[in-house]
Amino acid sequence: MAWLQNVDKVQRKIAGVLARMLTIAPESVKGNVRFRDALRSDPTALRSLLMQVESALDLSLNDASIDDYPTVGELAAHCAELLSAPRGERLYVVLCQMPDGSTRERIYSAPRHELAAKKAMDDGAAAVISVEREDAEDRAPRESSALLKILLPLLVGLGLGVAIVMFYCWRHGYLHF
Repeated sequence: MAWLQNVDKVQRKIAGVLARMLTIAPESVKGNVRFRDALRSDPTALRSLLMQVESALDLSLNDASIDDYPTVGELAAHCAELLSAPRGERLYVVLCQMPDGSTRERIYSAPRHELAAKKAMDDGAAAVISVEREDAEDRAPRESSALLKILLPLLVGLGLGVAIVMFYCWRHGYLHF
């Protein structure tokens, strides 16, 4: 029951995340505040809250956590318990795009999906398309934030590079529109 000692600290972090989203003082967010009521059941806001809590606490929650632990206090107790558990590595299936344009699935052992994606990039992948838990059973794989953290900046950079080259060619008369 060592996790009980961390509940207050975790609750303050979760309250801080919710307070930032609602632009209110963190002290005004009590443990009995229901996420669905506070965020008006907006699925985008609820998902954003969950992602920010994951980032703030450096742990992974499933999408049902908001329904399973609907208040700040209940989610804080659950997260404190998760944080006190020993952290083992899990297997992740990483779908990678290789420099030659082909796609490959690779399996990596890592504590979090972001680290599995980083391992894939370190192994020579040009981009990470998706990261899924290898041991996920019947439930649909969870969308990976690796896509947003790695692939999106890569695509934006590539798009800007192409735009710059096209502008240069147009400016010097190599392209005519």
